[in-house]
Amino acid sequence: MSAAITVRSGPEGSITRDSVYKLFFQCTYLGSQDVQVEAEVYTVAPPLPVVEQGPFDLELVIATDSSYGSYYVDADYPVTKTLRDPVAVEVHIMNRTDPNLVLTLGDCWVTPGPSTSSQPQWSLLVNGCPYTGDNYLTSLVTVDSTSGLVYPSHYKRFVFEMFAFVDPVAQKALAEKIFIYCVAAACYPSATDPCTQTCPSRRSGRAVDKLARIASSRKNVLLHSGPVVMEADQVTTSKLEQEAPFPTGYLVLGAAAALLMVVLVLAVVVLRRLK
Repeated sequence: MSAAITVRSGPEGSITRDSVYKLFFQCTYLGSQDVQVEAEVYTVAPPLPVVEQGPFDLELVIATDSSYGSYYVDADYPVTKTLRDPVAVEVHIMNRTDPNLVLTLGDCWVTPGPSTSSQPQWSLLVNGCPYTGDNYLTSLVTVDSTSGLVYPSHYKRFVFEMFAFVDPVAQKALAEKIFIYCVAAACYPSATDPCTQTCPSRRSGRAVDKLARIASSRKNVLLHSGPVVMEADQVTTSKLEQEAPFPTGYLVLGAAAALLMVVLVLAVVVLRRLK
């Protein structure tokens, strides 16, 4: 019994291109004898896939609306929005078909200039979760098997409402473009990093520190959008009034006073007719 594979040898080593292990066996016996031959073949499991790090591309795009049915292209920028218009943002991994890859988001923020250090700045996401200092919280959009995507784990989506930066001294809206920045990473789940992101209503300081450490250990990539501008008639140079809730008591008193005036007018009209 013998087995062999074809091997080629060279000055720096040997190679083979045979993927099948060939087994030869021969039995010799007398023609007048009955001999029973038993053979048992064990199947071999296929080899494990080899996973190696390599280059990958991430992209940040803005959808034309919150349905994410279409996206702005380079020729569409600068994109024009009005105040409080929803701005639908998507970050995704490009040209990869590995279903185990998971896209994670870190911080996302907005600046008035094409630089990460441009001032002022406003946060949209912090460690992948909506910035809680905003009264209009950024909305995270669920991306799963119902989203119509082949690899939903390769995508992250969120929506924020359009705003304008304000001059801190003059309290006037600044007529400037805004640029969206995000830190993202392509992550492989492991025992130390499950590549999951949760945003509970309350986080302990220890939990926040742990999430920050895990996020910083990933190979993050900085992405940015094209410019987004407000419509011209939305930009005002008048002093902005601070938002404050109108006291409910004043509303009640105003309604009562108006009702009293109506009653008095009716009473005067009736008295004149009686005379």
